[in-house]
Amino acid sequence: MNLNRTIRHCFLNILLWSVCFCGGTVAKAETGGEIAWGLTVTNINNPVKAVVKTNIDSTVTITAGGGDTWETSDSFTYAFQQVTGDFDVRVRIVSLSATDPANQDSPKGALMARANLTPGSPNIQINALPTNSARSGQLEGIARLTQDGDTEDQPGTIADNACTYPKLWLRVQRQGDKFKTYYWNSNVHRDFPVGTNGWELAATVLGGPAFPRTMYVGLSTASHNNSASSNDRVSVTYTDYGNTPGVAEVSK
Repeated sequence: MNLNRTIRHCFLNILLWSVCFCGGTVAKAETGGEIAWGLTVTNINNPVKAVVKTNIDSTVTITAGGGDTWETSDSFTYAFQQVTGDFDVRVRIVSLSATDPANQDSPKGALMARANLTPGSPNIQINALPTNSARSGQLEGIARLTQDGDTEDQPGTIADNACTYPKLWLRVQRQGDKFKTYYWNSNVHRDFPVGTNGWELAATVLGGPAFPRTMYVGLSTASHNNSASSNDRVSVTYTDYGNTPGVAEVSK
């Protein structure tokens, strides 16, 4: 046996294992593919190809372009599942970073319920924003209640410092025609929105006929680019997506 060759072979195997498993990424998915939690990734009115990585700790990082989810038409990356009837889904956002936060202003990672996959679809969403832009870690609740209609504040901006990464949970619940959005953060300061004692209700929205019994729910990621040619991106790391375990509702 050649001892030096054996040692070299073992060293290369260890190095390969380190690159594959200790580097933090175990799998990538292309737009149109299925990722963790059974979600399908697609771009809606967004020419920028998303990069989706499943990390060694089972978190998922989505790096995306996209204009925004606002006004009468959306441009973003959507990782979704189809659901029928009532649902109650939550996700934790571990981190959110942008190429140029000051310029992009409101790149976002969000939990979104959506009637269909067209750009002007009715939708209800709760969005997490950067801590290092003018938005100062705000949360944002918005909704479009008719096909191709305007997007409205529901309830709009939730105060600065609400996004306490990595301990920020978002939740969307459907009960018939009623939709509720919630958040749960780690704030304890009395001047900030506090979620440590349970889910904080952000908004209650009546969906109406524009929201069919079978619709979509999932992760919305948008970089808030000013143009399709922009190189600005947002990277959002999500974890623990799924049905909300039984908890008492927090009402306001």
